[in-house]
Formats: sequence, structure tokens, C-alpha cells
Amino acid sequence: MKITKHHLIIFCIALTLALLVVLTVLLVRNSRAEAAGDNTIGIYYYNETSDLIEAEPRGITDESKILDTAVELLFSDPRNTSLKRLAPEREGFLLGYTVVDNTLYINFSEAYYGMEPLNATLLRASVVWTVTQLPLSPAVEQVRFMVNEEDMLTTRGEPVGMITQANTRINPALSSQRITSRTFTLYFVNSDATGLVKRQYTNNNVDLNQVERTIVQHLIDGMQDEGLYSAIPPETKILDIATEEGTCIVDLSAEFGSKFNSSPGLARLVLLSIVNSLTESGNDTQSNVRRVRFLIESEIPQNFQGVSGINQPFERDESVVLG
Repeated sequence: MKITKHHLIIFCIALTLALLVVLTVLLVRNSRAEAAGDNTIGIYYYNETSDLIEAEPRGITDESKILDTAVELLFSDPRNTSLKRLAPEREGFLLGYTVVDNTLYINFSEAYYGMEPLNATLLRASVVWTVTQLPLSPAVEQVRFMVNEEDMLTTRGEPVGMITQANTRINPALSSQRITSRTFTLYFVNSDATGLVKRQYTNNNVDLNQVERTIVQHLIDGMQDEGLYSAIPPETKILDIATEEGTCIVDLSAEFGSKFNSSPGLARLVLLSIVNSLTESGNDTQSNVRRVRFLIESEIPQNFQGVSGINQPFERDESVVLG
């Protein structure tokens, strides 16, 4: 049979149609994989509009490489144009990573220290929120960040330490699963400033990753319906609050010191009202707070109304609790 130009055209059309069918099948399979709950993971990117990190669902094709896929996607651009990746180019920045027990150890190059501080914080948060929600066995519960195989340091030269969802300092876009009702046990200075009284307070709109901040804000606000007015200056702002390895670091504004005028005894009770409230086991801060360190305007105070040891972490003190 003689092959004519007409036959060649028909063959090319048939081949093209066959290729289109195969491509369509592959695309459908891929889209189904991404739509299936078991084959979808959330990669956290930065949303410039909301100023929060936000999960973008991404499909996975090889369940044995979930962690590798997640790390690769963190260093890739998101599909949603309203989101922005936080990681720089992977080459020369990511030196390696491994999981030991429930901890991901991730090692960056010295280029990390060249990042803007806020971007560095957002990057750490995006890594933590991504890997701690992966369906791994055993699950990753915390991340230890390294730079050239050494512990990553903060801008104050202190080790960053283990980072969990509860102490990332950056929280993702709110999810209804993280908003709940919670009853807290709070400690207030009594009316004649001789000790602390314990009271229950229920909040129906608690963000589970902001429990420590919520507790301290309640102490600043007081419980006026029960006649318990806070001894903390009402102008006081919470600049930052985070728990690292059992120590809750409470960073308060200058008004905490400048607007406060009292005896060392009352000042100590005010500090212990915060310490005892944060270390109350029933308050379930999710970070197992065992001690509290106070900062004022991000600096360790050397003096606070004559209270000794203000530059050291405070432990719980039951001896000042009345009744």
C-alpha cells in the first residue's frame, strides 16, 4: 500500500488526539489526587493582604515522600497569586534536614542571618505549621532550627530552641477548629495587697495558640464584675509573649514600669499574679509553662520597684495565695 500525504495527515491527527487523551487522563488523576483528603497537605505561605501565614492545599503523589515534598514546596512559589513564599532560593540556603523521634532538625546556611528579622520569623513559622500538620508516623511535633550545624540564635544572641505551634510567635489565619471556649483560673492581688485571690473566668472566644496572651490580657483588664481591679497599669500593652522550653517570656510596654508606683511587696504580688496564672496547670497553655521571664520594651529589666531577682525567671509561688 502506498502511503500518501493524506495518510500522513490522518496519522498525525490520530497521534495528536491520542496524546491529548493521555494528557487529559493524567491531569484528571493529578487533580483527583490533590482533591482527596488523604493525598493533600497544607503548605504555609505568606498572605500580604491579611498579614498572616495561610495554608495552600497541595496534592502529593508519593506518600513515602511527604516530608520531602513539603520541604520542596516551601521553597517553591504558591499557585495562589495572593500568597507569597517566605523561603529564599533553596540552593545555598537549605543545607539539610532530618527527623529524630518527634523533632525535625533543619539546617540553614549563614544566609539565614542576612534575612530581615520579620521575614525570618515568618519563615520559621511557615516551616513549623507545615511540618507539624503532616500525616507522618511518628508525627513531627516540634522543629529545631540550625545554622551551619549550630543552634540558630535570636537577634539577642540566644538559642531559638525548640519551636512548636504554640510558640511560633506567628499564628496562621484563624480556623474555627482553633477557636473554643475556655475557663481560666486567674490570680489577682486582693484589696489590701496582702496576697493573691483565685478566680475563675470563662472566655468563649479563645484562640488556642494565644492562650498565654489571653491570660495576661485578662489580668490587665481585671474582673470588674467581681470588684477585682487589676494592679497592673491599664495602659500596659503586651508587646510579645512566647514560651520556649518551659519559660514564658512576657514582653510588656514601658507603661508597666513607668505608670507603676508602689512598694516592693505589692510589685512582687503583681508579678506573681502573672506567674501563677500562666503556670496554673488547669489553664492548659499547651506549652507547659513552668516559669516566667519578664521583659520591658524587649529588654531584661535590672530594677522594678525594688523587687529582687527581676532579671531572672520567676517560678510559681503558692505561699502568697490566700484561702
